[in-house]
Amino acid sequence: MMKRFISMMIIVFIISTMFTSISFADNPAISTETAGGGMAAGKPKWVGNIWYSGTEPDYFSDYWNQLTPENASKWASCEAQQGVYNFSAAKAMYDYTRSKGIPFKFHTLVWGSQYPRWMDNLSPEDQKIKVESWIKNAGLNFPDAEYVDVVNEPMPGHAPPRWRTAIGGDIDLYGTGWDWVVWSFEKAREYFPNSKLFINDYNILSGYTNLDTYINVINILKERGLIDGIGCQGHGLENTSAADVKARLDRLAATGLPIHISEFDLNIADDTAQKNKMQELFPVFYEHPAVEGITLWGYLQGHTWIANSYLIRSDGTERPALVWLKEYLASIPPVETPSVTGVTLNKSTLSLTVGASEQLVATVEPTDAANKEVIWESDNTGVATVDATGKVTAIAAGTATIMVTTVDGGKTATCTVTVSALGNPYTRNEAEAYDQQSGVQKETCSEGGQNIGYIENGDWIRFNNMDFGTGAASFEARVSSQGSGGNIEIRLDSLTGPVIGNCTVPVTGGWQTWTTVSCPVSGATGVHDLYLKFTGGSGYLFNINWWQFNPAGPGVYLNRTSVLLRAGETDTLTATVYPLDEPDKTVIFSSNNPQISVPSGAVYDPETGATSVTINALAKGTATITAATKDGKTATCTVTVIPANELIVNGGFENGINPWIGNDSATISLSNQDPYSGSNCLFTTGRTTTGGGPRQNLIFEVIPGHTYQVSAKVKYVGDAYPASKQFNFCITCDTERSDYWSSIRIMASANITKGTWGTISGTYQIAADEKISNPYIFIETVYASSPSATEDLMDFYVDDISLVDITAPPYVAVEGVTLDADTLNLKEGESRQLVATVVPENATNKNVIWESDNTGVATVDSTGKVTAVAAGTATIMVTTVDGSKTAACTVTVTPEAEVPTAALTASGSVQPGATFTAGISLDNLSSGVYAEDILLSYDADVFEYVGTTGANDNIKVLREDASAPGTVRLIAANIGGVSGASTPVLNVSFKVKAGVENTTGSIAVTSAKLGVPDGSIIEAGLSSKVITIGGGTPGVDKSQLITAINNAQTLYDNAEVGTEPGQYPQAARDALKAAIDAAKAVRDDSSATQSQVDSAVTALNNAVNIFKAAVVEEAKPDINDDGIIDVADLGFVAYYYGKECTGTEWQIAKAADMNGDGKIGIEDLAYVAIRIED
Repeated sequence: MMKRFISMMIIVFIISTMFTSISFADNPAISTETAGGGMAAGKPKWVGNIWYSGTEPDYFSDYWNQLTPENASKWASCEAQQGVYNFSAAKAMYDYTRSKGIPFKFHTLVWGSQYPRWMDNLSPEDQKIKVESWIKNAGLNFPDAEYVDVVNEPMPGHAPPRWRTAIGGDIDLYGTGWDWVVWSFEKAREYFPNSKLFINDYNILSGYTNLDTYINVINILKERGLIDGIGCQGHGLENTSAADVKARLDRLAATGLPIHISEFDLNIADDTAQKNKMQELFPVFYEHPAVEGITLWGYLQGHTWIANSYLIRSDGTERPALVWLKEYLASIPPVETPSVTGVTLNKSTLSLTVGASEQLVATVEPTDAANKEVIWESDNTGVATVDATGKVTAIAAGTATIMVTTVDGGKTATCTVTVSALGNPYTRNEAEAYDQQSGVQKETCSEGGQNIGYIENGDWIRFNNMDFGTGAASFEARVSSQGSGGNIEIRLDSLTGPVIGNCTVPVTGGWQTWTTVSCPVSGATGVHDLYLKFTGGSGYLFNINWWQFNPAGPGVYLNRTSVLLRAGETDTLTATVYPLDEPDKTVIFSSNNPQISVPSGAVYDPETGATSVTINALAKGTATITAATKDGKTATCTVTVIPANELIVNGGFENGINPWIGNDSATISLSNQDPYSGSNCLFTTGRTTTGGGPRQNLIFEVIPGHTYQVSAKVKYVGDAYPASKQFNFCITCDTERSDYWSSIRIMASANITKGTWGTISGTYQIAADEKISNPYIFIETVYASSPSATEDLMDFYVDDISLVDITAPPYVAVEGVTLDADTLNLKEGESRQLVATVVPENATNKNVIWESDNTGVATVDSTGKVTAVAAGTATIMVTTVDGSKTAACTVTVTPEAEVPTAALTASGSVQPGATFTAGISLDNLSSGVYAEDILLSYDADVFEYVGTTGANDNIKVLREDASAPGTVRLIAANIGGVSGASTPVLNVSFKVKAGVENTTGSIAVTSAKLGVPDGSIIEAGLSSKVITIGGGTPGVDKSQLITAINNAQTLYDNAEVGTEPGQYPQAARDALKAAIDAAKAVRDDSSATQSQVDSAVTALNNAVNIFKAAVVEEAKPDINDDGIIDVADLGFVAYYYGKECTGTEWQIAKAADMNGDGKIGIEDLAYVAIRIED
């Protein structure tokens, strides 16, 4: 027993000594002590795994303390549709690591596989822009990812991207032979400044073929300070010895960089054999001093990249390899770490614009402290907030102090954050107010202020964070030139960024001889840095004083004109009304296909001025979504929905050729000659190989192990061709292989008879170990090495091509649904998010439908967001699509409390020298007010203050301070208190100063403090009044005109626009407004004659009469006036069904327009039908 004890002590000592030189990854966001749970928690190295979806897999936190997304952070998953980023699944994983305190690796940025297929159709210039945009957006969304796989599988014969020449090629930038890799790392360093950058590849540890080349690339990057670590995939090591693996790790370690075993798995079906190999290899990884951590690539049966690499069976039991791994890691001594001595931040000051975010990084000292947990706080959350990871978000202009405090020891560090508003490109911007420039100088401008000058070819200026909202239409600038003139290139985000416009600057004849130039622009939406780059000949070109953009408009504009969805998916469409100051921005969305719907509850965002709606793709088809304003302006978006599991886009060619291309140089064209279905089919000509035919690069993911249903219609004609021919439906699985043709798989075949449409159909299962990289499908004739023009290379037609994933997941029925609230109490205008929980959690179809039984009281959108509209009650119901399970919430809406206001009243016009009274009343008082302290301001050049009295005997004026011209302070007490909707409290007398006439003056309440019984003060709302001083034309009586204007204004203010009885058409209301404005112009014209005043009264009264006559009257279903509503009246409506107000028969047909909407429709028929008398 003693001998065994001594042996165990020696083993522990040896292991402890072995790991004394090992330190945890030097990243301040993660510490050993806080590295989540799992088998390696508290150990010197992490052992991680993947998530295969955006939801935490079973048992993950029990075993692993590092996370890499399997597919969710690959480019094709995040930007399947060009310009539309979706990081939701990857963000769920990232947020999980932040909450658990474990490292996150972003996998991957630049890779020749699983990139979006639309890249293949771009020019090299646009490809480069898109790659940089992808890296930038990834960096913005994952700012403190511990690790980033920048380039994946770049080795020859592996998966370098086919578009690598667009980003530097081999020697086009620096002559390194790997310039595209260097460029990728440069961009990653720029946009991931807080992350450690890794290269990653396979077969590095299983052979020497690429090892020297890999080390060469690593050293090229290391010399430039661009790489922080080496990734070695652990696939395919089943037949590699531990000695060989260690030898290759030693070669890589000689670079001086840390190593990650990035994708380790053992594809061994036999439990014992898998365990033995794990025992052989894993200690080599973990005990190597250069290895920082190991990521296994899957662990749950049915959710691993290759079938037999799983470690946990589907019943939850562990395979022996995992049992051993747990025991091995348990034997590793924990890292002993000291207490915290201090903390520092990577920045002591931070400048942000409203809405922007930036990651602060706290470094706890010493680096091996036991508890490196910190708490983040902001002293002014109205200006800037900070989350639990140190991410600072700018809320409003101002300053705030962000403080980080260590849990151990209470050590602190601070950062002062200054927030400025976003730049507005739609106002005049002075050119000299740039944020950065090259080559220009400031000088005094003849139009006031300064301008920039001494501009030469290639000079530029930059303006940061300009908010273009949903779109700019044109650009204009104030320019001058005594030189040769030139051009203003308008670019976004960089000097090589996209050009959105070009503005020509002419010679004006002088350096201070100014003119305004303009040009159209396109592509400017959202927030961007703006670059104005100046080009031209030699010498000084021109000067610029100011510039501005003009928004698109007037009209309604959508953020997209086309959308592609699968059945069951949703997307958001956003509409913006221009001009931006349009008073009524109401947008109504509609769809011409109920299976591709938009709900009635569109959401308006007052901050952006945009209205958003959710598109619900319920079934296959196409729809036109129309966004319409109340005044008839419209914009449309075409939505195409393919079946939920369909991989082919536009397989029926009803939307043209896109995205089809010709394979093997074949020529394809759209044809309407005898299509199998619909209006079009596709015609293939110019074939030089049997593989020549229609091809589509697959946007949606092809999954190894899945089964697919394929179908295509094929036809060929021509006397020279054989009577029948075999056609194949093929998929090329791995296009990055040098011998890509060896990955072509025939999914289905058929012998097609000449002259008639034939069908290729069948099912095909992709092999579980098939490598999928940039796959595409194509239609071909059976292979021939030396094809005959007549026997093999015939022209042919195709139609209705389909590729459907029919791998069915196990169906789990919905059992119920609950809401997080049974009742809601809201005030008018308030919103609250309801959350529906569908059970069981793993139900197959968890879609729900939201409804309100009283949309006049409360609406609910497709996400469950409830908005209070008016006082009353409504029931919000959520219903599951599967099983129609329901839950309800009762919403009670109360009126929004009106704000107490100090309202000022006075005559709109007075005569020269007159004394007049301005009354002050307190409005909207729900409880008693016993005192007021009111400050008035007035135009001292126009009026003299005379004095103030209480509105009644109970109002006592206690103090009048008029010592400063133009202001008077009044303090009064209300004996017994005042309350109610409107209560007069003070009468303030003013006199028009001698000699003042034919002008206007203003009086305003600039401060109003109200005293109430509980000792508090109410800040009341303010008001003002503009008064016209007469004169100039004696003897003109405007009293009737003033009365007419007041009466007309009251009528206008109370009139409702609509088509219901008692409402008015918008055009009639607009006409009355114009008449009122014309009358006011005469009222305010001091030189108006009595004749002009009388004419204005007559014109306004006539406009009032016309307006009153335009009121929508109760519909009259007794059309023939025979005293009875019967089938004769219904027949009249039916006869004119479909007629509209633009038609020649409308004078007669309009009698059938029951709802006054300008057309005869089903609503009018129904209105008469239900009123037919028995």
